[in-house]
Amino acid sequence: MKIVTALRAEGIECGMRGRSKTPDWHVYSYMFPVTMQSGPNGPECVYTCKHYADKGGKISYGARDCPTADDLFDRVIQHRTEPVVDAARLPAHRQRINKVLSATAPG
Repeated sequence: MKIVTALRAEGIECGMRGRSKTPDWHVYSYMFPVTMQSGPNGPECVYTCKHYADKGGKISYGARDCPTADDLFDRVIQHRTEPVVDAARLPAHRQRINKVLSATAPG
């Protein structure tokens, strides 16, 4: 959140979702047809096909299966340039972003 606050102080419109319980289809653990093993017609082949059953048939997907993806998504900063910033203002906009990122970079 420190970077978001600094970017906003420089006039850069941005936001951060952060850790949230609100479902978001950008995150694998909220892709309910996958995590609930369902499809438009009930269980789909990816969970019931012979080649899965022959290997034990224990297929499941859920929250925290991929901690790296979870961590990155919790920390992602969203920023749109269009239509917020016109092309003539992009160099100054980029300089303000670089200023903040340079000042907040570790080490």
